[in-house]
Amino acid sequence: MGFVSTNLADTEATSWIPASVHGPYPPHMVPGGVDSDGAQIFVGRAHHAGDLLPAKVIPDKNAAYVAHGGLETFVDQVEVLVHKQLIWDTASSGQVPMGAVVGGHTSDGEPLYVGRAYHEGSQTIGKVQCSHSCIYIPYGGSEVSVPTYEVLCERRLPLKKSSRGFLRQDLRQGKCIIMSGGYPHYGFHPDYLCNPSDLSYNPAEAPPAPFAGVARTSSSSSDSSSSPSVCCETVKPPSYGASVPNEFAGCWQYCNINGPFPPNMVRAGVDCDGEVIYVGRAFHEGDMIPAKVIPTKNVAFVCHGGEEVLKEDFEVLRYGAFVWEYATGGSVPESAMKIGETADGESLYMGRAIHGGSQTPGKIHPSHGCCYLPFDGAEVSVTDYEVLCIR
Repeated sequence: MGFVSTNLADTEATSWIPASVHGPYPPHMVPGGVDSDGAQIFVGRAHHAGDLLPAKVIPDKNAAYVAHGGLETFVDQVEVLVHKQLIWDTASSGQVPMGAVVGGHTSDGEPLYVGRAYHEGSQTIGKVQCSHSCIYIPYGGSEVSVPTYEVLCERRLPLKKSSRGFLRQDLRQGKCIIMSGGYPHYGFHPDYLCNPSDLSYNPAEAPPAPFAGVARTSSSSSDSSSSPSVCCETVKPPSYGASVPNEFAGCWQYCNINGPFPPNMVRAGVDCDGEVIYVGRAFHEGDMIPAKVIPTKNVAFVCHGGEEVLKEDFEVLRYGAFVWEYATGGSVPESAMKIGETADGESLYMGRAIHGGSQTPGKIHPSHGCCYLPFDGAEVSVTDYEVLCIR
């Protein structure tokens, strides 16, 4: 039996350019991750054993690999993906978000999606195979199965203004969205409703079914703290920069390192030892600074003045609809969410990067042309990173 894809993201909006692993490579390749030794990985695909498979392409090593039949297999002829309008969205268990980029197919026609996963200090490109409920990544000579991953997707439709306020195109069409905290809904999240008449659907009616074969997943639902308790006051963040309503920008909640931590926190990364890191922010010396929060260790850190600084009181970001977009050199996408600002009024954003075997969030300081990461007692500067953006 063949498979039918409901995602057409690879038909027009993406470009696959043939290349040899020995080069030359085309400009504007899509960065997808970082190898365990720091080499940058780009998105590719290659034919192997009758399948067209998503591939990890590493120009610095003149190498590309696919995962197949339990093995990591070297390929020397690939197609590399060239595109600027792509994002990474979190998923798990074989699910893919709407707009997922199809990177290939099996010999019997099942679509394979471009995904990536964090594994042993690397962020590695692989194939999401829905029928197997996982992503397979080529790593260390083996085909490694990982249940939770990120999927390469087309950028979402912009918000449009109607007579009833800002409504997403997919909400107006009755499609289900699951917020980053894992909360399914067909309109605005109930926590944010101040006027029920602003809903884009009649709450008395049964909600329509989501698109067949497509599921949205949480960036933190499977990784929330074990404590279900709510800490203190919940505050909606202000809207910054892009014309995006707060309903999609989550909410901030005060916490202390002694806990308890709330459910539905937004996941930001993974520490060197595998502990999950969440999005936070804290005041320090007059600045409101993006923070990395690790509930299992009862710690939160910001970076400032060349140091990694422990904070006892901070806020965590909950719910919301977020994605991570690649940027460099202090730049941020239009949909980047402002997390804080310096004492003199410069906006600060949350970025993340692979460093020292971890996927660590930090602060993007545009005027400094970089993202600073709090890591191992120091403030580490990186110029290539991903930015927390409102979906």
